[in-house]
Amino acid sequence: MDKRHCQVLSWMVTALLSCLNLNQSRWEPYVESRAEQAQSYQRRWHRFLCNGRVQV
Repeated sequence: MDKRHCQVLSWMVTALLSCLNLNQSRWEPYVESRAEQAQSYQRRWHRFLCNGRVQV
């Protein structure tokens, strides 16, 4: 797995465990990013989950 994939996965796991919520828009505070809009975060999660090189 690519280093970037590991980083996104670690953000997702950290956010999920920290806020105990599956709502991805609530994960924003737990992610290091320059993104300012919720759509940017949601696009990132979507790209990660739909990536064929990542087995989810």
